Amino acid sequence: MRRLWIVVALLAFGYTLLPAIPASAGYGAIAWDKGTGKYGASWNQPTGKRAEEAALGECGASGCKVVGRIGPRMCGALATTEDESTPAPPGVKTARPPVSVP
Repeated sequence: MRRLWIVVALLAFGYTLLPAIPASAGYGAIAWDKGTGKYGASWNQPTGKRAEEAALGECGASGCKVVGRIGPRMCGALATTEDESTPAPPGVKTARPPVSVP
């Protein structure tokens, strides 16, 4: 009986640690409208399609197009000229360097 209580106590303690574990990052996207310079971004979405929809919705202009797609554990950025008329190519970097498998 004592062992059962020890197991229950350890499980309860372990359960309290679960919310402290960060969630895995999801998909993201960047949308931009060349005519107005408006942009929208999304992150931590469950799918790439949902990330694109969220970025387009945040952009809010009728001419918005997705200019960057960001996968799990990746970062993205949008850089434009000072007058916001020309975007630089979207930069997408992985969070870790790629690992080669022999």
